Amino acid sequence: MLRKKLIFLAAGVLCLVALSVTLAGIRAAPDTPTANYTIPWWTVDSGGGASQGDPYILLGTVGQPEPGISAGGSYLLKGGFWSGVLDYRIYAPLLLR
Repeated sequence: MLRKKLIFLAAGVLCLVALSVTLAGIRAAPDTPTANYTIPWWTVDSGGGASQGDPYILLGTVGQPEPGISAGGSYLLKGGFWSGVLDYRIYAPLLLR
């Protein structure tokens, strides 16, 4: 009986340590953007997965539509395959030749 209690106590302590480490990592993540980060205009399409550049990560899901704009604070994300096309007057500079 004592052995079961010790195993249960050890598992509880291990869970608390894991939770503390996770929360410390979340707290250590920067809240404000750094001066040299960028999300280029190019897209990542045709399925799910992750696009990452420290300390930011963008996760996608296969078949999950996301057209429209998501914004929060100083961040803006335009979703969809042709997002931002209307923001550019000339899409292909080679047409000017």
